[in-house]
Amino acid sequence: MAITKGFEEALRRISKVQLYSENRLDLSELQLTSLPAELFELSSLIFLNLSANNLEQLPDEIGNLVALQDLPLYNNHLRSLPDTIGNLTSLQQLFLHNNKLNSLNNAIGNLISLR
Repeated sequence: MAITKGFEEALRRISKVQLYSENRLDLSELQLTSLPAELFELSSLIFLNLSANNLEQLPDEIGNLVALQDLPLYNNHLRSLPDTIGNLTSLQQLFLHNNKLNSLNNAIGNLISLR
């Protein structure tokens, strides 16, 4: 897989969050088509902005980010969400507009904190 400038920038931002123990990460508008594995080690994230990228799917590991409260995913190319999205029971805001979703799976029902 070729590493794009956007992917390199995502890795730089992830390293900064790890270094400073931050709980917010903005990876929007980086033209990402995939997400770095290092992202899913940030279990204390409460805000993760993945909007305005070129994501067609989210990996199952998104479910590892159980502290997430805010997850903007709008303006991507998502066709479905993984079942592990249901692990994000602290999630209060999930923005999905301007994607290619035809339906939502039953795991969305586990997101009891959504507003």
